[in-house]
Amino acid sequence: MYFHIISSLKQYLLLFIVVFSFRASAQMNIMMKPVNPYRFQTEDVWNITVFSPVAAQVNIQAIVSKQGLGPVYNTTCKPVTLKTGSNSFSRLLLSSERIDFSVPEIRNWVDAHPGLPPGHYSVCYTVTCVRVDCDGNGTIGADNQYCFNFVIEPPSPLLLNFPTNESVIADKTPVLSWIPPSPVSGDVRYELRLVKVRESQSRQDAISRNIPILQREGIQGASLAYPADIDPLEEGETYAWEVYANLFGERIARSEVWEFTIGKDSQEKKTDPFNYIKIRQVNPASVVNVENTLRLDYRERVSKKADLKIEILTSEGRVKGTLNYPIVYGENLMDISLTGMGLKQDEEYRVRITNELGEHYEIKIRYTFSY
Repeated sequence: MYFHIISSLKQYLLLFIVVFSFRASAQMNIMMKPVNPYRFQTEDVWNITVFSPVAAQVNIQAIVSKQGLGPVYNTTCKPVTLKTGSNSFSRLLLSSERIDFSVPEIRNWVDAHPGLPPGHYSVCYTVTCVRVDCDGNGTIGADNQYCFNFVIEPPSPLLLNFPTNESVIADKTPVLSWIPPSPVSGDVRYELRLVKVRESQSRQDAISRNIPILQREGIQGASLAYPADIDPLEEGETYAWEVYANLFGERIARSEVWEFTIGKDSQEKKTDPFNYIKIRQVNPASVVNVENTLRLDYRERVSKKADLKIEILTSEGRVKGTLNYPIVYGENLMDISLTGMGLKQDEEYRVRITNELGEHYEIKIRYTFSY
């Protein structure tokens, strides 16, 4: 009986020594969470996970170094209480008591930009207990440093692709596409906004003030098909759109604002073997051969909807025919029949085009009639 009591006491004593030794020499581990490769702000050092075998209140110091410069800043978080096991933190849960910059150029950059300049970096963490005995759970060695490397790269611009800027398209439910910033990360998600442009509004004013017709977040690819569950776009209306690239909840790139107009389909006309005469580019001294139909290409740059006055004149200035042709903002391809105007075979005529601003354009044509 006495032997069993002594044996049990020895076992408890041995267990106490093991537990005490473990607690006295407890070591922590820190893992840095994935870094946004395009933007790293000074407080992002606190996006970490701390694995602790003890419960204690600690201070965590972070020293950030840049390749070629050495340490650029250091910071210590406000005291934080760890629980035993995994402790997940972020810049929202931890905050710096102060940040000390050792390189003035980096401080100036951070003051002017949302994050550190591009380059190769490392960050090293050190954990110390607030109380010497770690709240009665032993001590943490002074050599418990955990270092990680990361790279900040400047992203290339986010470019819109289709519909092209100031274009006229017939599709009222288009597929909108863009070119991702480079380097491309599989974690990038896109946000798209599309608004209607009101009369006398610029596209920048429309995108910042008007209620979106279409707004989507979390887009994984570089395109978005116009949703079938919302009303199609309207013919004759102009729309502005933009795209943001987001990574880890932060915007890393923003496209320009583009606009397009819904008009009639002109793709079949573009495949016609007869060339369309570009009104704003034609040489007034040249003579264009026209057979039966006058085909004109006019790009409207001001009004969403307007009329062109088109006059067919003899070389002496007598009017042979006049019509008002409705156009929309952007490219307009027009087919104008010349039959019934009394034009003579192989005669030269003048075509005078007048827009709503009173601007005049003239084209010389030689008329040919065929059956």
